[in-house]
Amino acid sequence: MRKLTVLIRIITLSAAFISCSSLRHIGYENGHKYVDLGLSVKWATTNIGAKKPQESGDSYAWGETEPKSVYSWHTYKFREDGDTDQDIIFSKYVTDAEYGQVDGKTTLEPEDDVARVRWGGSWRMPTASELDELMADYNCTWTYTTRKGVIGYKIKSKKKGYKRRSIFLPIVKQQFVLDLDDAIDEGIYWSSSLFENTDAWMIFLLPDAYSDGANLRCVGLPVRPVTTAF
Repeated sequence: MRKLTVLIRIITLSAAFISCSSLRHIGYENGHKYVDLGLSVKWATTNIGAKKPQESGDSYAWGETEPKSVYSWHTYKFREDGDTDQDIIFSKYVTDAEYGQVDGKTTLEPEDDVARVRWGGSWRMPTASELDELMADYNCTWTYTTRKGVIGYKIKSKKKGYKRRSIFLPIVKQQFVLDLDDAIDEGIYWSSSLFENTDAWMIFLLPDAYSDGANLRCVGLPVRPVTTAF
């Protein structure tokens, strides 16, 4: 009887350890859920403004923290003068004097990072290198699929100890220049990294491909936040 009691205790402790171990990759930071894929940052399970993983959420121009009805150079927060890609002058995030007073800033500051402003805590927009880390074949498997009727990519970790963990990025209509009716069916997500003066880094998702790239800063795109909370 004594040996049996000890055995039961061992089994109970083992079950508790497995349960805690399986949950350590999922948690909350400042009220918003994340998944730990075993990468350098933890990824949110939803876009900003979305309640479910398959929802698109809100669209934001790069460096802006509020959604709006018109996305253009004329309505862009950091526009100082000009209305086209050729004559636009910026008030911030400038690396070439042709586009304004050079400040050399190439990563969004916290007050211009919509994830930090709207979600608080340690949430922020991912950098270009963190998006590349997510796309690396040796880190994650990307599978084109549907979730609750919405097409997108299931991104599953390949890291030892994290292989059951995944996030879903939907492919939905994104708001481009002009107004909310000027949209296309692509999954495009901002990073916090400047590409060059008029453009910032992003990733785009198509049914048969996904890649990084750059887009005009004034374009309205969704954001999937990351956190370094541990």
